[in-house]
Amino acid sequence: MPNSALLEAQGAGWASGAGQRSYNPPMKEKVELPVVLTTTQRDYLERMTSAHGLPDLSKAIRILVSYAMATPEQEASIFEVVRCASPQECDNAPGTDES
Repeated sequence: MPNSALLEAQGAGWASGAGQRSYNPPMKEKVELPVVLTTTQRDYLERMTSAHGLPDLSKAIRILVSYAMATPEQEASIFEVVRCASPQECDNAPGTDES
């Protein structure tokens, strides 16, 4: 779910009615980008897509990128720490002895 305080402060995309608020972001141009993932990463995104009723894996990835962009104080935690679900996934990963 989007950070409602941030979105409310920006005032974009919020609609009210019958005592409820919903967020309908304006349509943005999307570009196709080939992404290479491990099987474990793909499986995780598929589970999150299903669990959260997302239309596709592309939406799940956009949510993750949007979160990273909206929380610059977390950039080092997100991008500088190498996390691997298994030793095989760490092979040749940036920041490991194998790279």
